[in-house]
Amino acid sequence: MNTTNATDMTAIQETWDALAGRRIVLVDTFYSRLFDRNPEYRGLFPESMTPQKEKMVEMISSVARFIDQVDLIRPYLVNVGAAHRGTGITAGDIENFKEVFIDTLAFTCSERWESRHEKAWREVFDEVIVPIFSEGLEGGAES
Repeated sequence: MNTTNATDMTAIQETWDALAGRRIVLVDTFYSRLFDRNPEYRGLFPESMTPQKEKMVEMISSVARFIDQVDLIRPYLVNVGAAHRGTGITAGDIENFKEVFIDTLAFTCSERWESRHEKAWREVFDEVIVPIFSEGLEGGAES
């Protein structure tokens, strides 16, 4: 599997580090935007979103911290995908998630956001998060 290069890793870590103390705000904004753009998704989530938001911060934090060691985060991401089995989500839904997340990240980090940050996050989603999450979603298992 391809991984991002050192410049890309730095861009990922820079943006995530810049959000220290504001990560829950980012995730709040993300879910608000996701449900505004795709109201049909709201029914896939529990009424209380607090645990979901905390899990998302944990997932993205793990990716940002260990993006240069994909083998360490692989089992975790497969398990996150597996936890979504039975929800009926599709590759298109995952793409919607990615687009809304990157848009929200750019908005939240606007004072520091550069094209290299967007490129790095897109690579991380396309090369790491989406394929590994999808493997878990489709029935792949990690022991």
